[in-house]
Amino acid sequence: MKFINNRSLSIIKWLLVSLVLAMGVLGSSPQVEGAQRVIPSIDCAADQELIAIFTNMMIISIPEPEASRTIVTPNLVRGSEIVIWSAVGNPQEGCPRTGQNCNQGQDNEEFTVYLNGQRFADIEDHGEDQWREDRYPLEFTLAGNQEWTFFHTQRIGNNDKGSVGIVAGICYVREITVENPLLVSSAANDRILLYDGDTGEFVDVLIDGAIDQRLNGPIGMAVGGDNALYVVNFFTDSILKYNLSGKIDESFTIERCPQRLIWPNYVLFDQQGTLYATSQGNNRIMRYTPEGRCLGSVSIKSKGYEHPLGITLGPDNLLYISSFTGQRILRFDGIDRRTVEVFSKAPENPRGLVFDKQGNLLIGAASNQVRVINENGKRVDVLAKQPGLNHIDIGPDERLYISIQNFGRRKNVIPNNTIVRLEDGVPQPFLKTPPGILDNPIYFLFLESPLTHIVR
Repeated sequence: MKFINNRSLSIIKWLLVSLVLAMGVLGSSPQVEGAQRVIPSIDCAADQELIAIFTNMMIISIPEPEASRTIVTPNLVRGSEIVIWSAVGNPQEGCPRTGQNCNQGQDNEEFTVYLNGQRFADIEDHGEDQWREDRYPLEFTLAGNQEWTFFHTQRIGNNDKGSVGIVAGICYVREITVENPLLVSSAANDRILLYDGDTGEFVDVLIDGAIDQRLNGPIGMAVGGDNALYVVNFFTDSILKYNLSGKIDESFTIERCPQRLIWPNYVLFDQQGTLYATSQGNNRIMRYTPEGRCLGSVSIKSKGYEHPLGITLGPDNLLYISSFTGQRILRFDGIDRRTVEVFSKAPENPRGLVFDKQGNLLIGAASNQVRVINENGKRVDVLAKQPGLNHIDIGPDERLYISIQNFGRRKNVIPNNTIVRLEDGVPQPFLKTPPGILDNPIYFLFLESPLTHIVR
């Protein structure tokens, strides 16, 4: 992942070499002279890469009743495997050997594996003169540097001793296909995050502002007809363009209009390929070509309303805009998108907008609710009474999803700092995010096609 201390493939290879120098020889080293069994190698699947191998020995004896070894690996995505070979005795010196007993009165060879201080696996005593392989596939992503500790200790109440040889490594997945991708803009720490839209499992950081510092306050996102990702950059009053692998298009820039883009929030493409952006700072709706050329803008202040935030395209092919402080939903009528009218009243602080299959407009209000408006602009229902609502959307499973901003430790805001899914009228947390990754998910976007992602 790009956000872990700027690690890349070269850094991982450097880590591998450092581990080898500090802790022993590689598990795939040539057979030690005199040994009839070689130290085993670690085999990975075709879609995996072997990294962070080490071979080491843990010996306990009086007065040293315990021994441990620790390695650090980079972030790991689901599908990676932890592979551990272990054997009694001293495999670096040629044990176990056929016809020779390596047991020198050592009757305690089990050990425990800890991941970041938490118990991960127990390897039991499995006999003399034999190697055993244990594999642990990851069903979730481990974000950030991971500390693996192999801990060998005396049994309680005994004065036994033991030695265990270990060959361990990571079968690392670099490419993962997400059938139903979900992108989330993490506005407070400048990230675009990739999730599995079916399960809510975190996959990776797609774009990291700590590395690409042009990303600064990401909010709204849209995919254009060129299959590129357009991202609102709130703090630099700009729109950035990336491919779906997270690489920025260096040539793209939005042209400065006579009324420039200020404090943008949401972006949207209409069926003609025109790019729209809500410009909160000057109460305008900006229009651009997909190449970023200015097509002009329309003011909503002429109708007495301010702070446009949400934007969506209705079943009538007209644009609908939420006025955050005006508590109104505005509609752009006409082919030229220049005629503004009031469509409906809205709850306090309306933000996200989405139409359902019945043609009703759902309004996500930051105050405390999702309001349902019919085609005539009349309220017909209220859903999901929940403080801190931001963006709303209907997922591929036809259920309502809502982003909840970060309220810190305010106990009356639950769920908090996540995306929820409405289940039987109750918002339930949907995202499964490692600590420290997501902060203030204002916007999210379900992609329409599977995404093959390369982990960096």
